[in-house]
Amino acid sequence: VNFNGNNFQGVQAAAISNTNMGAMEGVQMSAISNINLGTMEGVQIAAISNVQRGKMKGVQLAAISNYSDKDIDGAQLAVVSNVCRQKVNSGQLAVISNYARRTEGLQFSLFSNVVSDTNNSTQIALFINTAKTNNGTQLGLVNYADTSAGVPIGFVSIVKHGYHKLEVSENELLATGLAYKTGVNAFYNIFEASVSQDFFFATYGLGSQVALGSNLNLGFELKASKVFDYRGTSFEYQPNLFRFSMPFVFQPTKNFGVSIAPVLNYSVTKTSVDQQPSKISGNSFYENYASNHYEQAWIGARLSVLFL
Repeated sequence: VNFNGNNFQGVQAAAISNTNMGAMEGVQMSAISNINLGTMEGVQIAAISNVQRGKMKGVQLAAISNYSDKDIDGAQLAVVSNVCRQKVNSGQLAVISNYARRTEGLQFSLFSNVVSDTNNSTQIALFINTAKTNNGTQLGLVNYADTSAGVPIGFVSIVKHGYHKLEVSENELLATGLAYKTGVNAFYNIFEASVSQDFFFATYGLGSQVALGSNLNLGFELKASKVFDYRGTSFEYQPNLFRFSMPFVFQPTKNFGVSIAPVLNYSVTKTSVDQQPSKISGNSFYENYASNHYEQAWIGARLSVLFL
């Protein structure tokens, strides 16, 4: 065990722990923990945890966790978690979670990243990213922000003061749909269910839109649907439908809009000797009968009313 009550320059190395009460320039290494109560320029390396109470310029490296009470002009790397109660300038990398008040560098974890104030860089997590204000990029299964001038990319992105639309639509198949769109204008998620006389469509999609004028937007949407044929087709032979559309959206008020979109449709269906293909449209410009599947493509259109 090493204990220093004043400022220190050099290397502290211990089998259990190092504690420094003042400012430090150098390296702390221990098998258990390192604690520095003043400012630090250097590196903390521990098998369990590092604790830094003053501002730090350098790197914290731990097998379990890193904690900093003030700004870090550097990086935190841990197997379990990193916590910085103020600003991180370079990055946080952890297997489980990262937390910071503000970030100017990368946050990467396999589970979660949290920024309680402003993210000005990139958050990457396999599960969830959250930030009060996102000015950078969020990449994860779930993304959340209160406000966002950046781009969240994931299966579902929720921005409290972002893009939220409830859409009621009708298309060339006479299928009536109800969709919810969430995210930001630059990138949003689409969850949709629609029904026609012969089919039910369960749909997930991604979209982006740009402004053409004060009340007019142009969107680009890509959707994938699992189609359920009411006419007795077994699940194995139900069609898969992929659609690309370019909706022109007229938004006279914040909470109401109408759109019309040309749609390019492509469907593929598994077939067999005993199972005829399930055709979705009777107006295909392309059809292909193969030994084990059937393909068709056609041009359609969608008319929608948007709320929220």
